[in-house]
Amino acid sequence: MISCFSSVTNPDKELKETFDVRSLSVVGAIEKLINTFYPTHFLKIRSLRKAFLVIFVCFFLSGTNFLEAKNPSPGSNRSLNSNGNILTSQNLYSDSSSQNSPIKNEGNPTFTVLNINHQPSYSKLTQNFLRVSSETTPINALLVPGLEVAFVDGPVYVNHIRETVWRRIQDREGFLNGDALKTENFGWIVVCFNNLGLVLVRPKSTLSFSYSQAPSIGLKIKLLSGSMLLSGENGNQIEVEGRNLNFNFVGGEASFYCDGKSDLLKSLKSGVYYRPRGASKSISLKESYYVEIDEKGKESRQIQFNTDMEYEEFRRLAAYLDHFKTAIKKYSTEIQYRVDTVMLNGKFVSSLETDSEGFRIIDSGPGPVPRMLQIKMKFTPYPRPDDNFEIFINKDLVYLLKEGREGFYEANIILPSFPEFNMKVHYVNPTGKKEKIFDCSFSLLSKARKMADIRDFLSQLSNAFSRRDTIYLFDRISPDYRDGFGNTYQDMVRSLEEGLRNWRDVRVDFHPHTFEFKDDIARVNMNYRVTALGENWDWRYDELGSDLMTLHYQNGKWQIKAKEKGLFFQTIKVSIDLRLGILKGRVTDEASGHPLSGAIVRLINKPYHTTTDIMGDYVFYNLPVGRYNVEITKNGYGKISISNIDVYATGRKY
Repeated sequence: MISCFSSVTNPDKELKETFDVRSLSVVGAIEKLINTFYPTHFLKIRSLRKAFLVIFVCFFLSGTNFLEAKNPSPGSNRSLNSNGNILTSQNLYSDSSSQNSPIKNEGNPTFTVLNINHQPSYSKLTQNFLRVSSETTPINALLVPGLEVAFVDGPVYVNHIRETVWRRIQDREGFLNGDALKTENFGWIVVCFNNLGLVLVRPKSTLSFSYSQAPSIGLKIKLLSGSMLLSGENGNQIEVEGRNLNFNFVGGEASFYCDGKSDLLKSLKSGVYYRPRGASKSISLKESYYVEIDEKGKESRQIQFNTDMEYEEFRRLAAYLDHFKTAIKKYSTEIQYRVDTVMLNGKFVSSLETDSEGFRIIDSGPGPVPRMLQIKMKFTPYPRPDDNFEIFINKDLVYLLKEGREGFYEANIILPSFPEFNMKVHYVNPTGKKEKIFDCSFSLLSKARKMADIRDFLSQLSNAFSRRDTIYLFDRISPDYRDGFGNTYQDMVRSLEEGLRNWRDVRVDFHPHTFEFKDDIARVNMNYRVTALGENWDWRYDELGSDLMTLHYQNGKWQIKAKEKGLFFQTIKVSIDLRLGILKGRVTDEASGHPLSGAIVRLINKPYHTTTDIMGDYVFYNLPVGRYNVEITKNGYGKISISNIDVYATGRKY
């Protein structure tokens, strides 16, 4: 838009007229030219003014063919792709009968390819129309090349240089050098630059655009207040100036906030370089990190943030951003790599267990924790010689993937000191542009950590018994459960339901002391104590013992796969008569201290006998209260007798 001044018949009043360069009509142009070169007081007679205007139009039509000029406007948003075609943004409501076929995407802006064989230019006669303050200025110096409104919604206003009035902006409108833009409440706008970059502006923002003559910088944006998001491809550098910092945007995505006191810069993709006001060197801001600088120049440390939450702030313009990326990829000549196979220490990453937080579990097994991790990857298509791939471990370690055997790219990395770490793989093209193609988080499951996890699991299991949480208990029993008595998962479920229904104040405490690991299986020797109140709250059952529990780590959690002593409430069920007692013990080798299984234990002068299990334990249920003598025998060992063992009632007054 260009502002022109002309005199009218009333000498005491000036009329400020504004017209659009791209939509300049012939008659309007000639009339403005007449007002420029001829004093209006000679044309006060209306009929004479009309006649003179018609003659002047005929004169120019007979000698100039500028009306048939086919040169496109230099303010239109166009840029050449690799095939010599021009990419141009097209409004959603453009004529569907156009020769060009826009990409079909209902509800989104479209992008079209045009074929042209000439560069934009303007004739000298047209340039004579563009007079500002009675000075002739070439149009190429006024318009910002390639900058155009792609979408506008709500109250958005533009102010041209040397103007004092803010005017409502329109779709497909271009910008002059130095134009200011303002969005009011509920005002959103998307500005396209050379079809390689988008500027998304949120409500209550004020900024200005200018064109830089420097070959490395095409567009300069000054944000006075508000917020915006920039998205673009490499090779389309934009310089952004805030109150307290400047940064150069060369590609990727970044958001910028200015509240008048502090500037906040967030790197969403590929990273940016920023420079605090007054500083001479630029500082790198990594992807998914932000930095804030206040009005006193105090700079915060770089802090990581969730990029998805930042995109949510601009969700009103998400459709334009997504479709812009799709159009760029369609016409891009760059190769889009994807990761097909990932192996970690000889194991496929896709086969590793996943915990509840989404971390892939690296199980070191019973041996020591490995100090090195070997990463092997396959990419599709097969990479070119000049393409590189980098592995980022957390935010500090960077490794280069090198071509290996059998089509793999390999790297040996040092195991991080933290048990959890994040690994990202970036494709780096010959120009230095980085694109993330793989992202995964891992958790190292060492023997010490397994033991800590099992202790925590048993503690949670005890709490579930206390609060009678059957949902948690059922979920922690493996579907393929099988114990030494032949009980299955269904038997365990029925036993838990019946026990918690018939007994009150159930308490089960576990005290593990020995761990054995093999792959994702753990065998845990433990002591336990089970206490419960009778149904009438008058007798309490109390049992101490030991057990061998087999745990299986699957689906990101530990589950009980087997239990040597059977069901949790099995002994309670056997000794249901609380007036009787229980006699139990353990038989061990005197020399080695190892438990003896298969030893025969009988009560002298009583019709009761049993054998010890693999833990060397024996138990007699429902014995009458009294004093007993025990005899223990085993092949290869001598006979031992224990006298005067008192047996009391299992239940006792509570």
